[in-house]
Amino acid sequence: MTHEIWLAQPDGEPILLLENYTLLRYTRSVNGQGWVQMHLPHDFDLSVLELDRLIEIWRSPPGGHLQWQMTGFLRRWGAETLRGQTHVFIEGPGQNHIIDNRIVAYLGGQAETEKSGLADNVMKALVRENVAPSSGNDPYGRSRVQSNFTVAADVGAGPQYDGDFQWQALPDALQDISDHAYAQGIPTYWDVVQISPGNFQFRTFVNQRGIDRTIDPVALTFGQEFGNMTDPRWEEDWTEERNIIYGGGQGEGQDRVIDPEKDVGRIFRTIWNRREGFQDARGEKTVLGVAKKAFARLVSSRPRRRLSGRLLSVPGSLYDVHWGFGDKVPATAFGFQFEGFVQSITITLRGKDREEIDAGIEAEYVNLG
Repeated sequence: MTHEIWLAQPDGEPILLLENYTLLRYTRSVNGQGWVQMHLPHDFDLSVLELDRLIEIWRSPPGGHLQWQMTGFLRRWGAETLRGQTHVFIEGPGQNHIIDNRIVAYLGGQAETEKSGLADNVMKALVRENVAPSSGNDPYGRSRVQSNFTVAADVGAGPQYDGDFQWQALPDALQDISDHAYAQGIPTYWDVVQISPGNFQFRTFVNQRGIDRTIDPVALTFGQEFGNMTDPRWEEDWTEERNIIYGGGQGEGQDRVIDPEKDVGRIFRTIWNRREGFQDARGEKTVLGVAKKAFARLVSSRPRRRLSGRLLSVPGSLYDVHWGFGDKVPATAFGFQFEGFVQSITITLRGKDREEIDAGIEAEYVNLG
């Protein structure tokens, strides 16, 4: 295992190879921003640290070649003394920060806010129209188009999605779509990847962010009994359940359009289990639109069975060799066999040869009967 860490200009032009660091920690999470943190020697040249300089992280697994892991954007730096030792620190968000910078900055009723289509295509449309290449100008006539950024071509593999996103933060809009797609049984995720130094692309992924490793009949299985998983957890969670949703459309008082959507089987699961909720859908112009909003909330409010754990990178089960970020993998815990999803990974180096890998696996099921 080796790492190469490069400091680069915002456009990707290399400045220097970062060596002699005492700490490197970087976190990637599916649909998340991610974070990069480094500690450098006390005499590191501070003059090379400027806003939005890039921290490119490359890693090679045992016996493998260097692979890009993530790119941090320098947004915080300084120096500190801890327990008598002084170091320079640099840190910042990962490349998904590009999405975090934007909102859906259009008035209601415009095509750019009201979307209907397959979930992955809707995600890409929102990014094209609010980051690049079709984001146009702000109210002051200044371009919103982000340079060095593209959006991958539409694929059309996600479930149907209808929504109105005016003035939403772009990451929140994308998460709403992702949550809806998951509830429909076709998980749809997004990420920003570096396609060349300083150049990034928005992409979507259906079913899993990485590789589906469950389809191999001799696939590696994770579990405590195999020595490659620890801290398993299993739960059934009914705490946030709602089984009748009143959708509220346009109008005021007694004239307001109200459409209830319900799951009778869940309502009568016990004598105490009628659990009501309200979904504001005043942006919908039809009763059908209100009903769709209420039903989507009903689906997303189902009870859940969750299984989780921490994956270990050990011989025969090595990170970036046998499994990776965003992969779907088979696992077992508490007598359950399940297909888990490598949701997050944090890699920490305290010196170049002391690598710690903290990877989280999650599985969630909503059909509890």
